[in-house]
Amino acid sequence: MNSKKSSGFTLVEVVIVLLIGGILLGSFGSGLLIYFNSTKVAASKDKLSRINETLVEYLAINQKLPCPADITATVDSASFGREVDAVPVSVVACNAGGSRNGTVVVNGARNVNGGAQEVIRIGSVPTRALNLPDEFMYDSYGSRFLYAVSADLATTAGYAPEDGVIDVTDSGGNTLLTPTASANYVIISHGPDQQGGVTVDGVVIEACPATAAAGGFDVENCDGDATFLRTILSTSNLGATQFDDQILYNSFDAEINVPSSAVMAFQLASCPDGWSAWAPAVGRFVVGAGNAGAIPQSNPNGTATWNDPAVNYGLSTTGGQRTYQMVESEIPLHDHTVSLGIYQSTTPGAANNVVGGGNSGTIVNASNIANDTLQAGGLDRIQTVPPYVALLYCIKN
Repeated sequence: MNSKKSSGFTLVEVVIVLLIGGILLGSFGSGLLIYFNSTKVAASKDKLSRINETLVEYLAINQKLPCPADITATVDSASFGREVDAVPVSVVACNAGGSRNGTVVVNGARNVNGGAQEVIRIGSVPTRALNLPDEFMYDSYGSRFLYAVSADLATTAGYAPEDGVIDVTDSGGNTLLTPTASANYVIISHGPDQQGGVTVDGVVIEACPATAAAGGFDVENCDGDATFLRTILSTSNLGATQFDDQILYNSFDAEINVPSSAVMAFQLASCPDGWSAWAPAVGRFVVGAGNAGAIPQSNPNGTATWNDPAVNYGLSTTGGQRTYQMVESEIPLHDHTVSLGIYQSTTPGAANNVVGGGNSGTIVNASNIANDTLQAGGLDRIQTVPPYVALLYCIKN
């Protein structure tokens, strides 16, 4: 019987090879997708950090936060990346004028001073005001960053860091801030699902879902109110627990780490909330309390040396005076040179019989001249106040 030796792969062998290749390709593709996604997450995080750093620098220079930019403005338009309150069309303060020019105004999450309700303004990052490249307008997924600010803190009326009115909570509704709702601003990347995101051209990518059941925790960051949400990233979950946003916030809370009875100087007409005017500092220089030892001194114009005496300044004690009248014993030892010309003649009325401009013919007794006292100066008090700048000293309640 003849036998033939076949060449090539059997159908079973081909199926096995394809199956192994598919498994390897699937594993590689899955890993590649994870890598690309983590790279985009890191890139957006880096942009958020840089924007935050620039906001802090802007605040230090301008003593206010910037107002948001028009989130619908097209690239290279007059309002692109510019603060809405700086657009020439209608220059209105950030905390006034309502929703306008691609920004939205809503009530803050708390009322700070019990007066008119503070508001927040929501828009995009004002890259032109921050001198950032335009690419910092967008996250790594192509959506514009959302920037919301407590509007009172973005006006020229004065920056009060404790007056933030934005709240940030976790997925259980618990605030992440102390005090509650005290964030000055938030910056948000809408993540890969882009819910609530806006394109480079200012067009909404994905409308914000109406409920968390439909859009997950992300909904809280695009629903147009003053409360935002930050929790653990969960891009694999769908439905009500999905969360792929990145959020950065800052409260600049002035209440933290400021103990009661702390004294600070302010360039303000009145003390901030939680502070009271400190009366002992009014009209006085402030010195450090404690025992100040003797300080060696020397005369730059001579060889004399001495020690300024030691002094103990008790806490909150006062002393010194703005004017001072010296007594004779306090005048430093010094010399005066006095020249007197005495001309005396035995003949009354003769020439040169004059002392210090007296009439000729005056007979002078030299012994009387020696006992004369010459007085100078007066009783006026002298000022002891050096050049100064006046600030308001306040004490923490």
